[in-house]
Amino acid sequence: MKSAPLLLGFCLLAPGLIAAPPHPTVLRVKYKDKMLEVVRVHRDDPYVIVDGHETLIRSKPLYFLENANGYSDNFVQTPRSLSGKFQMRVLGDHYFNDREGGISATITFEVPMTARKTIKHGFITIAIATTVGFGEIIVHGLPELPAGKPVKVKLEVHQMPSVNEPAYFAQIFDDEGREVRTPDLALA
Repeated sequence: MKSAPLLLGFCLLAPGLIAAPPHPTVLRVKYKDKMLEVVRVHRDDPYVIVDGHETLIRSKPLYFLENANGYSDNFVQTPRSLSGKFQMRVLGDHYFNDREGGISATITFEVPMTARKTIKHGFITIAIATTVGFGEIIVHGLPELPAGKPVKVKLEVHQMPSVNEPAYFAQIFDDEGREVRTPDLALA
């Protein structure tokens, strides 16, 4: 690890170089003053392990993406990128933007996904970024993704941070809460 400061300094001096892909991540949620790993999601309700048992968190959870030890041994193929900007067009060419409480609009995230190995109880996170940092992490359970068969994954977002056309990045997690590699992982 002694080479890390040197590498960081080199990257700062040469910003035009392409960086290595990001570290694998794990989704954590705050629960009773503890940061616990999310092991499963049903619809948009996370489950964590408390005293050896899966526990459902029903309150509005506060999510964090943190570095993990490794990726899942699975891979999910998508025909388009899992990152970009939401197009926030409501009522013609006008944006509806409530600076106090976020944007009141339903935005649909929809993409076919094909898993190399079956994922029965996986979940997806969509990190929404603003010009000043991350605004929100949205979490939703995935339908079963049978090995080698495309499945249309559709997620509706009902409340957004108070920005026009926020950027997003989606990550896929397997049945054990491990991040699954996708074609545009390096874009994270």
